[in-house]
Amino acid sequence: GSMREPFGSSPSRLEAAKRAAESMIRALPADVDVGLVDFGTCGQVRRDKFYPAAQRGALVGEINGLGPKQGTPLADAIRRAGTVASDSATSTLVIVSDGGDSCGGDPCAVARSVKAAKPNVTINVIDLSENPRDRQVLQCIASAGGGRVLSPGDPPDMNRKMKEAAGAANCPP
Repeated sequence: GSMREPFGSSPSRLEAAKRAAESMIRALPADVDVGLVDFGTCGQVRRDKFYPAAQRGALVGEINGLGPKQGTPLADAIRRAGTVASDSATSTLVIVSDGGDSCGGDPCAVARSVKAAKPNVTINVIDLSENPRDRQVLQCIASAGGGRVLSPGDPPDMNRKMKEAAGAANCPP
């Protein structure tokens, strides 16, 4: 539910994240497949499929249909994303969160486990948190996953940071 909080000029953190995700997805090269892991209720982490370039509009539709929920099963979401990430191709997980795991999981340990099992995976985090303890957890996830934490200051900055997190920062707009 905390993703309902306003973020800069955006009505909510989630709305800003949706717009940034759409911008990032549309900037990716055509040979990149993109997947979505929806997490927001303890015990309910949903992953549907990978979307090739021709189906990115459907992915954006899925993202636009997301709404804030209660709970943050971050460890389960990282585990699920890590399971479906390629064993051989370079893969990047971009986690957007405004807090740590509120469902009893250890997301840092799971990120470490994903990275150990699949060294080709990088875990980058878009940090929308305001709590120092949550920031520590999100930093640990990125460090354990060989990635970085990006903390956007406003919606346009989130667009830039989302592309950077996905490795699409140098792609055409």
